[in-house]
Amino acid sequence: MLAEDRTLRGRVGALALHAKYGRDTAVKGRAAFMGKFDAQARDEAATRGEILSEAELADRAEYLRKLHFTRMALASAKARRRNVAAT
Repeated sequence: MLAEDRTLRGRVGALALHAKYGRDTAVKGRAAFMGKFDAQARDEAATRGEILSEAELADRAEYLRKLHFTRMALASAKARRRNVAAT
């Protein structure tokens, strides 16, 4: 299958999904995923005996989210380099 066909096929699927269920199909999942970072920030603060404001907890949760995605990007880059080197 050509890349253009895959792109169009994905677009068709997304449009069909949104037409059937609305735009916010992943709201609950996204909220749960983001809540994981909030909980982690709270747990780490509690472990260190810190009492943080909600704003500071939100900031730390955001840094944990960025850390997570940066680690994923690094792992992806390493895997792509390995795949290129293997061919």
